[in-house]
Amino acid sequence: MALTDTNRWVRLRILQTLEKLGERAAAAAPHVALAISDPDEAVSEAAASVIAGILGEAAIPFLEAAARRP
Repeated sequence: MALTDTNRWVRLRILQTLEKLGERAAAAAPHVALAISDPDEAVSEAAASVIAGILGEAAIPFLEAAARRP
């Protein structure tokens, strides 16, 4: 998936697109959850926002797990 592309702008653009899709992007949720741990802070923050938009309250475990990572 493009969320693992080496270009941060590609990753950010994919996240923007998924954010626009909202709940319709539910199939991408596992990939977005992994992107929360992206080393690029902008990508990581965008992924956290997108996962919340896709899953709503169901995103809480993903966000809590990301918060515990160093």
